[in-house]
Amino acid sequence: MRRRDRQLGPPLSFFSFQDIITCVTGILVLITLMLALDLATRKQLAEVKAAPDLQAQRGRLGHARRERDALIAEVESRTASINAASRLNPAAVEDAIKRLAAQIPIFRAGIVGLAEDNAAARRKKDEIDKQADLLAQAREDWKAKLQEAIRKPPPPAAARRIRFLPGNAEKMAIIVECRAEGLHFGTVAADGGVEPLRFIAVNQLARELGRFASTRNRQTEYFVFYVRPDAVEVFDTAHRLLSDFDVGWDALPSEQELFRE
Repeated sequence: MRRRDRQLGPPLSFFSFQDIITCVTGILVLITLMLALDLATRKQLAEVKAAPDLQAQRGRLGHARRERDALIAEVESRTASINAASRLNPAAVEDAIKRLAAQIPIFRAGIVGLAEDNAAARRKKDEIDKQADLLAQAREDWKAKLQEAIRKPPPPAAARRIRFLPGNAEKMAIIVECRAEGLHFGTVAADGGVEPLRFIAVNQLARELGRFASTRNRQTEYFVFYVRPDAVEVFDTAHRLLSDFDVGWDALPSEQELFRE
């Protein structure tokens, strides 16, 4: 018995081998996890980098689809036109062409007439423009003369003098004092003064002056305007509205009044 125990000796230990295997296995698992994480990260980066290309491809695909739809629509339209043309009667088409050919001279004559009318209208417009320029120049000259007359001080004896138009001695004068706020109308009294008739405000001039003029007789009456320096535009408007009447005018200094309120 003693000899057998000596042959067996102490038991063999595998602890070091198992430790090495465990460490190697852990290292392999760690390396595997690191490789898997690296591959996943690279895949995500590749997808992010490929995203613009994917959007561009989608845009090109949408554009190609729209072009395809447009081509299909055009083909369908041309097919419908061909089918409609195939159902036409050649004799009817030829007759329609002849009718159109017969109407071409009429259309040409109409175009020539329109061109001539257009040329005549342009000539008429040029004449009207020239007349308008002449009238505008005459108006400016008249305003300059009126301003010059206003600047000249009248003599004291002529403060209330009435200027009658030549050849109209048989007509009665209606005195009009032009002010910036409106027109005062009156007649010459027996004592040489002015008899008031009515007042028309400047904002009612276009309407009321026509009504007042309709109550007067252009064969026996005419208007004599006394114009203040600040009422030149008012006189110009009234003069145009009373174009059917004979009109005289004179400058009135701003310190003088014919109608006293």
